[in-house]
Amino acid sequence: MSAIEHGRRKISSYIEVFDEVIEWSQEHGPDGDWHKLRRRLDLLSQRVREAEMQREAAHAPDWAYRLEHTIWIALLPEALLPPVLDDLVETLRTQRQRGQAGSGVWASLDRKPFGQEMTRNSKRASSARAAVLAALKRHASNPSHIRILEGLRALEDLHDVTLRSDPIFDAELLISEGDSLAEAIRTLLPSMARRVLSSLVENRFRSKLEGKPIKQLEPTHSFWHHKIPGLGTWHPVWQKLYSINEPDPLGIWFVSNLQEIYETWHQEAEDERLQRKESEERTQRQAAAEQERQKREEADRRANQAREREEEELREQREEAKRQAEIQEEQERHRRKLQEQERKWKAEVQGQREEERKRRLEEIRSRPRPPWAEGGWERSSEARQRRWAESELEKWRKKRALSPEEVPAEFRERFIRDRS
Repeated sequence: MSAIEHGRRKISSYIEVFDEVIEWSQEHGPDGDWHKLRRRLDLLSQRVREAEMQREAAHAPDWAYRLEHTIWIALLPEALLPPVLDDLVETLRTQRQRGQAGSGVWASLDRKPFGQEMTRNSKRASSARAAVLAALKRHASNPSHIRILEGLRALEDLHDVTLRSDPIFDAELLISEGDSLAEAIRTLLPSMARRVLSSLVENRFRSKLEGKPIKQLEPTHSFWHHKIPGLGTWHPVWQKLYSINEPDPLGIWFVSNLQEIYETWHQEAEDERLQRKESEERTQRQAAAEQERQKREEADRRANQAREREEEELREQREEAKRQAEIQEEQERHRRKLQEQERKWKAEVQGQREEERKRRLEEIRSRPRPPWAEGGWERSSEARQRRWAESELEKWRKKRALSPEEVPAEFRERFIRDRS
């Protein structure tokens, strides 16, 4: 419990005591305007209740901002080393350029100028508490109206000091200054130290909200605070500081017990990073090996394809060569066949020519030629001889079932010439 919260509870206790004292004095004490003191006490009691209702109203839309602000104010001086806290306050001071917005929200973190004010307030609060107790003691030993009046004045003074030590800020200002605090902490502390602070504030907030000690809190899901009724989408300061388990240069930021937690988390993050690095390297090696294997398989596949193509080309070349050889052989057989036919034709034609020549010679010799038809007769005989030779060729062709195209022109002319 903070000193401010303790002071507020003390005031409530003192009000109860004064209420009983005034009630007793009205019945058994000396004369005095006890009703006026009663009204004054009731007015103070109402002021205290209104302040508490304004500060801790469970259904106020900004209660979460106020609660988190209270936790940060209490936690940072307890968690951070004094030099680190001073650096944080200095960082906040250099970031504040908005006048009044930066003067009161985090002022209680400042151990230097504000510390003097806190010391004065603390001394004034102690003096007021002492005056309250002294008035009650004097009234107990010698009941008197003036003793209770002095005690009420001291109690009012104590309430005023408590209000100044614990001012009430509106939600808009708390949101703006929460961003300033998050930025200052991000500037000052490395990621793992920020994660420690984030976890501490979140746990304390849940402890206050659920009414359980931190050790009894059950694990919860991320962004659980978004489901708190009536808050809407709330982004607390601790959520803005949370970071993943990335290690950073180890430093000394916290008091001893929290420093041990920070160093443990830091080592765990370092171990996790090394494991992740080893896993990534192992994965990379496996991926490289797999890639190399795929490359070899691809190279083998391409080599096999190239070899198959070469074998196919060689096979096609051999088949083409074989086909060409068969064609050439067939052409050669056909050529030899034609040559043989031509030879036979020539021999047959030669024999026929010889027989025809002999026959003609015999016929010519057997018939005398008229002298007057010597020249014309010869020409008429040649035409008749040619026509006869052509008819003989047609007979010869049909006998062998040959088409006119299959009888070469040279052979045709030679056939006719030999018989003319």
